[in-house]
Amino acid sequence: MKTFKKLIYSIATATVLAGSLSSCATLFGGRVTAYQKTPPAPGQPSREIRVGALVADVLLFWPSLAVDFATGAIYKPAPRVLAPTATVPYAAPAAPTATAPVAPVAPTASAPVAPVAPTATAAPSAPVAPGGKAKRH
Repeated sequence: MKTFKKLIYSIATATVLAGSLSSCATLFGGRVTAYQKTPPAPGQPSREIRVGALVADVLLFWPSLAVDFATGAIYKPAPRVLAPTATVPYAAPAAPTATAPVAPVAPTASAPVAPVAPTATAAPSAPVAPGGKAKRH
């Protein structure tokens, strides 16, 4: 019975040790890409670090940081680059098409219209109250 307990204890210890040494970003970060493994060339921006994995490594088992940095799992994967969209350069408005010239429209013959003389307008009358009597101001 003692040997069985010792075996279970040894397996549990090995599992915990292996899990802690493999680190958080290696376990939970997904597949490590070539972008994460390759250091940036001189003049290129540095790679971004997964903050959550870094904090978890520090809090749970700080030596696992070495594993994450060695495997590149601590770095964020390559940012997605959108495909370039086709841009339409500014086009000048199209030239007018050649059409037959349009002659101005001549007035049509009609009966002569006599000018209308303005009529005289009457002076405004005083307002009338509803009872029929004019109001005085």
